[in-house]
Amino acid sequence: MVHTLPPWTSKYRMTTIFGQIDQGELAARLGSLSLQDRRGSFVWYDDFEAAVSKWTHQATGTGAAVALSTDYSNLGAQSMKITTSASTAQSSLISRYFTLPPNTRVGVECMLRPHDSKMVATIIMNGYDGDNFYDPRVRVNFDTDVVEYYNSAGNWVEIESDLKFYDGIGTWLFIKLVFDWDTKKYVRLMVGKEEYDLSAQSIKVGDSALEPLLSLELWATPSENASHILYIDNVILTQNEG
Repeated sequence: MVHTLPPWTSKYRMTTIFGQIDQGELAARLGSLSLQDRRGSFVWYDDFEAAVSKWTHQATGTGAAVALSTDYSNLGAQSMKITTSASTAQSSLISRYFTLPPNTRVGVECMLRPHDSKMVATIIMNGYDGDNFYDPRVRVNFDTDVVEYYNSAGNWVEIESDLKFYDGIGTWLFIKLVFDWDTKKYVRLMVGKEEYDLSAQSIKVGDSALEPLLSLELWATPSENASHILYIDNVILTQNEG
């Protein structure tokens, strides 16, 4: 398509500078946090630039800690730093609670930077509607290069066994998970440049009388019995996902 106005003729075609760009591109150029997948509408985001954390922290085990940090950031000056204990049986995490978005297709995205490969990062987004809870979750094992989702039976299922992620130069990994409250199914998962269609996969559902809310948790677990670090930045909650 030529970059002109309707009826899209080439009469006034521009060769080096185009007169119009779409709104998503404009937002990205002005400093949007969402740079790799612009589907969906923003509900909430955190760039971790505030002086005080907006999350509930849970540091489990000796030496574990959760705190805002200026060590590294994807955008801006800060990120969230999670230091684990020296046990693979213990996880540290941050959590945040929301009212349920009115639209049924909901997504969460974030940027992850493990200090080294000995790290498992898990994203959990539990939903409660007063009668049931819904439990979509995914995890990335940077040590074994495996990506998994949590199925309707409560088991981890491998999606990818050859995650291509180079952590030696401080690379940030983009992850986005989308699911549908109506169908009780996943929609898709993006990990870096790869997109996985999970629309045939059902979410685990159970009984719960908890009032309607959405719970977001980001977990860090070492893959060996030694303390390791995970940095998290640019967490975005979306609705109206395609």
